[in-house]
Amino acid sequence: MTTTVSPATRDIVLRSLLGHRLYLACHGGPPGGSGAHEYSAAPYQRQPVSFVQRGEGMANTSEVRFIMPDAAVRWLGLWDAQNGGRFIMAADTQQRTLALGDTYVVPAGAVRIAVRTD
Repeated sequence: MTTTVSPATRDIVLRSLLGHRLYLACHGGPPGGSGAHEYSAAPYQRQPVSFVQRGEGMANTSEVRFIMPDAAVRWLGLWDAQNGGRFIMAADTQQRTLALGDTYVVPAGAVRIAVRTD
């Protein structure tokens, strides 16, 4: 997820995101602007994710684990609540097909949000 903005705008965006509790979600199709196609079948649920600022962006600080239903994860979404809440953004990822009870792991540093100023 990349956009080009002024350094002041970058700092505002990063401070805003870093200052909130955020949750990572798995989506089977393009989330669009609303967060569509998020999995909802048990045992899946959004997982808390923490970020640290790195250069012109931020990256997740630790591994995030999801226990999944039968699913094909293709997108990761960022939300401001574990249930409901507001959809913030998403990025596509390499598709992975999972069976009920499989664990989908997002490694530390794999979720990077860059706000470019060049």
